[in-house]
Amino acid sequence: MMNWRRLLGLSIIVCLAISVSAKNIPADKVLPTTDLLKYLKRDVQSNLNGDGDLASVLREQFSERFFYNYQNVDERFELYNQLYSNEREHRDRAADHMGKYADSTIWKLPFNYLDGSPVNSYALRHLARQHKMMDIAYLYF
Repeated sequence: MMNWRRLLGLSIIVCLAISVSAKNIPADKVLPTTDLLKYLKRDVQSNLNGDGDLASVLREQFSERFFYNYQNVDERFELYNQLYSNEREHRDRAADHMGKYADSTIWKLPFNYLDGSPVNSYALRHLARQHKMMDIAYLYF
């Protein structure tokens, strides 16, 4: 029974020590950039030259952690085209989509395709899913 109490007491002390030493970033206001610096690790602080440098450090860190990395878009599209060789199919689907809908589409039925024929609910559902947006993206890379 005594070991259990000691373990509980030690756990409480550790939790209190962690909460006291933790940095509390206010959640009820937006911090100025100069105040953000004090919440960074010391090694990151020492590498910064100013406020603009913080933005570039954060941009670099976030680009490494997520699926989309703005630094290697061209290489990834090139690799995709080498692996799948379906550039023409993407181009055809993108042209089909852009030939049907205006750049500012009405999202409420009834409305018409660019050729004047009526859009039905099935087509509107596909438009809302934006399933051809990747095809259109391939036109730009």
